[in-house]
Amino acid sequence: MKRRGLRTFVPSLLTAYLLLLALPVALLLVCLRVGYASGGSAFPTLLFIVAGALAVVFFGLFGGVARRFRRRFRRMIDGMNAMAAGDRAAVQGRMPIDAGDEFGRLSRAFNELQAYWIERNDAALRELQLSDRLQRRLLTAGRQQPDGFAVAAECRQTREVGGDLYDVVPLGDNRFAVLIGDVAGKGMQAALLMSAVMALFRREVRLGGSAADVLTRLNRLLYPALRGRTYVTAGLALYDGRAGEIDYAGAGHMPPYVWADGAWHEIAVASLPLGVMEDVSYRERAIPLPPGAKLLLYTDGLIETTLADGTFLGFDGFAALLAELDAAQPPQELLPELLARVDACGGGATGEADDRTAVLLERL
Repeated sequence: MKRRGLRTFVPSLLTAYLLLLALPVALLLVCLRVGYASGGSAFPTLLFIVAGALAVVFFGLFGGVARRFRRRFRRMIDGMNAMAAGDRAAVQGRMPIDAGDEFGRLSRAFNELQAYWIERNDAALRELQLSDRLQRRLLTAGRQQPDGFAVAAECRQTREVGGDLYDVVPLGDNRFAVLIGDVAGKGMQAALLMSAVMALFRREVRLGGSAADVLTRLNRLLYPALRGRTYVTAGLALYDGRAGEIDYAGAGHMPPYVWADGAWHEIAVASLPLGVMEDVSYRERAIPLPPGAKLLLYTDGLIETTLADGTFLGFDGFAALLAELDAAQPPQELLPELLARVDACGGGATGEADDRTAVLLERL
């Protein structure tokens, strides 16, 4: 199929070159004719001066055309780099289209790509803002204060939305449930899965059963969708006021700590995360929680805080931080101090660090 009216970039550049060259050549020929006609002795010197001046003019004009093309190419490259980096503020305006050659077609394609990217970026931003509002509403609903307990909770995300979650669900009869979890990954996918896990948990925990039973049912619901491609770690504590103890089960999550008898005690419960295998029977432990005792649940973002030497804070470092705290403080003061000390270990910067979430309960 024949393409009409299509010029190519190389002939266009060559045409510009010839046009710029034609003017000084024509002037030089005029000078030659005038010089031969006059026959003056100063003609060779005059001819040399004119030829030099014309050469300067020619290369100046051609350099101006080359700089114009260079600026446009640089603008395109900067725009593509901004789109690749996701920097909406650095994306520039449309490229002018004043030619029908390859460069004009490239400018048109760049404008279309940039418009498409801006549209998709703005749509993704609106989705992130909606997800952020949804996550904040879900997490705020989890900041309930069960009777006879003081609860402090904080979730610090390193992106607009993340995969950390926690929830406090009253169950009646002086019973309640506390869940903490961490969805593998970051961004929109983790946020959507986090919301689904919280919705499923609130339904399953009200159906009854022990902490291990609830996690087992959650795993069976999540596995068909996840199948090990991603996973969710979780720790679930069920408090029964009649027994005065916590029924705790974990699914690949960080071991909780209990403050009792003047010291912090790690409660180790080994298990697989949710969504890794279909048939998993989770185990649980009964943890006495007398008045004045505290329970700390947290995500791995605290343990994986990067120190100045490039190593992680780790379990030993985290335990040392806990031992330095004044555990007599109420949860609303103790938890912010703990997180501030963790931040200080990492220089106060999160960067690409993991989300940090913690829930601290005290039986009054």
